[in-house]
Amino acid sequence: MATDFITKPGSPPVVRARVKNHIELKRYRDFLTEIAFVDGLTQIPNRRRYDEFLDTEWRRAIRQESSLSMILMDIDHFKQFNDTYGHLEGDRCLQEVAAALEKTLHRPADLAARYGGEEFACLLPETDMTGAMHLAEKLRTAIEQLKLPHKSSLTAEYVTISVGVSSVMATTEQTSEDLFKLADKALYTAKETGRNKVVSANDCGD
Repeated sequence: MATDFITKPGSPPVVRARVKNHIELKRYRDFLTEIAFVDGLTQIPNRRRYDEFLDTEWRRAIRQESSLSMILMDIDHFKQFNDTYGHLEGDRCLQEVAAALEKTLHRPADLAARYGGEEFACLLPETDMTGAMHLAEKLRTAIEQLKLPHKSSLTAEYVTISVGVSSVMATTEQTSEDLFKLADKALYTAKETGRNKVVSANDCGD
């Protein structure tokens, strides 16, 4: 759809000005699109971007008959952290955790996102359970090594995360929600059995 037009004969200064305006408009629209998918606090992809990415990669995995893995993470005893240190420090904690997660992911195809509150998610295209578990442990260790003090934690003296991992060969008989439910169940198990650990959906039973 045309948004502008230039009458003939065209004036070079007018043409240049209008071209510049359209370039700036395009940049602004791209900027708005970009920030719509970024979490304002942590500056990593947000839930909206996660949902879009999951939908895209799920359909791709079905077409390619490949595996897709998910890692769900929750900061242990985060309410107690906020109660002890205040919400400003809580925000800083979220920012440092998010940065460490994103730094630990090395493949451009992988996505780390803030799922909501103190929960984060990673999506790993063309990754099986073995690969996902290996990365999940690296993520858990990366947070532990930040050594962010958490004196009110019932798990450790520093901030830690609990992690649930799922991996499936995508088929039309399943949905991406199935992948999430498996990871969420594994995360629940990790929190119920001591926290600061990685649990595979394969180890959760029916």
